[in-house]
Amino acid sequence: MGMTTPYEGFLAPQLAHLGFPEGVIEQGDQDTGHWYLRTYRHQQAEVIVNEQTGDVTVNRLADDADDTNGWPIAFTSGTFKGADISAVSIAAWVVLTQHHHVDRPFGDVMSRVSPALDSLAAAFPMAA
Repeated sequence: MGMTTPYEGFLAPQLAHLGFPEGVIEQGDQDTGHWYLRTYRHQQAEVIVNEQTGDVTVNRLADDADDTNGWPIAFTSGTFKGADISAVSIAAWVVLTQHHHVDRPFGDVMSRVSPALDSLAAAFPMAA
């Protein structure tokens, strides 16, 4: 569209670090005039960034969903105001959302989550 938004690219580096492909403005959002909603999907997580307000919605996709269409959504795991929380914190929540499953033992979840969080913290150190 060629329009610049205040939160353009918000969360993109952190999600790319976690293996998410580049976010897209989906055709349905374009058709309804929501050209500022950028959607990222990877490993059962969907992240929607409102590039006008910085608001972020994180959804856990159902086990039979794919990264292309994102349906069905199992549940919304969090909504965040971009101005109130760091991108790294939101990305950490995304990691937890990706690996959430009621039947997965806690040790298995932590064995997957801990390395991802350590890697994220090393790549994007928080400002002191």
